[in-house]
Amino acid sequence: MDNSCLLDLLIRCFAMTEPEDLNFTAFTDLCRLCSLKSGPRLHIFDKESEQRQILFKLRTCLPTMISKDDFLPKKICERCVTRLEQLYEWRQSCLSTDSVLRNYAESMRIVTSTINFQV
Repeated sequence: MDNSCLLDLLIRCFAMTEPEDLNFTAFTDLCRLCSLKSGPRLHIFDKESEQRQILFKLRTCLPTMISKDDFLPKKICERCVTRLEQLYEWRQSCLSTDSVLRNYAESMRIVTSTINFQV
């Protein structure tokens, strides 16, 4: 969904809501991944997130599009940060294992073809 469609949706939702129910601050404080508002949250685009490569990990592991310009929350709760980092580490481990196994299989194919050629 592009930003203009999202903005239209938000405007329609706000138009049907009583003014006292509108709380944009509460919305922006939600976790971007689980939508909960509990505990400390890390801002996706701050210095600490940059150092921890949070945005890179999100874009690598999840199919969601996250940008500074979208109208969605920009914070992630610690529970989701931990899960994201575990998911990223597991993904990297799986990719590494795949590479090792493919190299081993190719080596075995070469050895097998050499032995079969000599017989």
